[in-house]
Amino acid sequence: MPTPTPVPTAIPGGGETVEMSALLAQVTEVFTSVMEWTSTVATTVMENPLYLLGCVLGIACIGIGVFKRLLSV
Repeated sequence: MPTPTPVPTAIPGGGETVEMSALLAQVTEVFTSVMEWTSTVATTVMENPLYLLGCVLGIACIGIGVFKRLLSV
């Protein structure tokens, strides 16, 4: 059985540095993926009225709960 390769970890003060451009590239990649997932979910919800109804009711219930808490303070 082959030995697994260790996962590299960044230890503070360990001498490992990340360039700002590399960090920004990774953040950009993650942001782009999140926006694609959001677009896919939004498209699916808009194409199916039953999903849209569930989302609207969920958001309305959250809003009602927040306003109840605000008024009771």
